[in-house]
Amino acid sequence: MHKTLVILSKAPVPGRVKTRLSPPLDPCSAAMLHEAMFLDTQENASTIADVRLIIAVDPAQSIPYFRGKAVRAHGFIAQEGADIGFRMSNCFNRFCDGQNAVVLIGMDVPTLPVSRISDAFDRLNDHPGEVVLGPSIDGGYHLVGMTVPHPDLFHNMRWSTPDVLNASLERCKALGLTTFQLPPWHDVDTRQDLYRLVTALFEGTDRAQAVNTKTVLRDLIERGMI
Repeated sequence: MHKTLVILSKAPVPGRVKTRLSPPLDPCSAAMLHEAMFLDTQENASTIADVRLIIAVDPAQSIPYFRGKAVRAHGFIAQEGADIGFRMSNCFNRFCDGQNAVVLIGMDVPTLPVSRISDAFDRLNDHPGEVVLGPSIDGGYHLVGMTVPHPDLFHNMRWSTPDVLNASLERCKALGLTTFQLPPWHDVDTRQDLYRLVTALFEGTDRAQAVNTKTVLRDLIERGMI
């Protein structure tokens, strides 16, 4: 079975990305952190063997920017859809063909172990009918994978709320879909997530990871913004 990993990312435009990190960050600093996390996330992802890495970007005009940043990616597409649910659904519609395991992640998991992504692909290879979810600590999910598109899983969902994961599991159950959950991980959306990331990178077990993110965070700490 072929393996495709899609990273969804917006261009790092101040005021359009990571707005829930302001405060404590100003819009420009939030955009700098967004870019750094994307760089680390895609660099980690590009080390996984036998995986086609696709960057799904917003807006479409930012594709040249991402080509310059993600030089090891295999392709770039524009995100399509009115909200994140439609955009994820369209990615699966585009790349799932029954013989292709597709995993989507966001750009804000700079410390996510690549083994988690590999585990998702391994699970889909062994159980191609399942939906694989990587729960986030905040009640959402940072990873979703499948081999067959299931648009109803993504439509009319209340995104960016603490019950996204549970609602998705209930939706899967209603659709007759079997799910498999990876161990939880943390993405970076809120102030609390930001402080958790700082602790992990400077005091915890992730100190050797996410070089670009650490550089930006160190600067923000020195400037008294964190």
